[in-house]
Amino acid sequence: MSATATTRVEIDDTIRGQPDLLRAVEAATGYLEEQAVDVAPPAVVRWDCADRDGKLLRLTLSDHTADQGRRVSRNYWTAWVMDPTGGRLCVLQAWGALLGLRSDDNMVRINQLAAKLKKELSDAGQDVD
Repeated sequence: MSATATTRVEIDDTIRGQPDLLRAVEAATGYLEEQAVDVAPPAVVRWDCADRDGKLLRLTLSDHTADQGRRVSRNYWTAWVMDPTGGRLCVLQAWGALLGLRSDDNMVRINQLAAKLKKELSDAGQDVD
């Protein structure tokens, strides 16, 4: 699955006003899009300034376009994002955190299903342990 087909990328106007920073953010986002091939990419990738002077950027990845559902926000030094390797690492860290939330949600669902099946077996008089 390609992130470019399903991911909405939002970049704050403050970042857009700085051509070098915009290129770095776009490159880091492009790297995420290249890597998101075996699992569903985030629905939204958002970059904005986390402070007034622009030294800190916030990267938010979300599985939903509305203000609900799984969401991860991480702050990174602008200088780090400007470095090509640093920018790639930023998106991978945030994406890893989002994938961790997905995994947690899936484990809750699996445990609920297993508990339901165990109850059915127990109600039928079968030993479940």
